[in-house]
Order: sequence, then structure tokens, then C-alpha cells
Amino acid sequence: MSMLKTKQKEARQDMFTTTISLSPEVHQKLKHLAVDLRVSFRDLIRAAIESYLGRCKEEKQNGVETNSKQHAVLVENN
Repeated sequence: MSMLKTKQKEARQDMFTTTISLSPEVHQKLKHLAVDLRVSFRDLIRAAIESYLGRCKEEKQNGVETNSKQHAVLVENN
């Protein structure tokens, strides 16, 4: 096994795998965006989730209220 593959495998050992369902349209848009940005689909999704959680945390710290129950749950778990 090459050194790069070994490091990639080690980096993923502390991560969980999660399955989500996306509409065909959203999936296609994300695949195209990943190609345009020259990143893997997995890295694009991971970065988007991390960005979203960062915004939620900032909103919570700034006292911003939300109308979305799902959003509120994510903010509370941050």
C-alpha cells in the first residue's frame, strides 16, 4: 500500500459513515459542483456540513432565533 493511501486510511479511521437520501436533482447538482471545484463528492458534502454547523454555532452565540425545528436541534447539539 502506498504511503498516501495509508495516510488517507488513517485519517478516515476516526470518522463515521452516514447514509443520506437526496433527490436526483440535488445529487446531480452536488456531483457537478464537486467536479467544478475539483474535490471529491464526499469532501464536498463534509465541507458543506461543517460550514453549516459553524454558521449554526455563530447564530446561537449571537442569539439568532430560528423557525426551523431541524435547525434548532442541530444548533442545540453543537
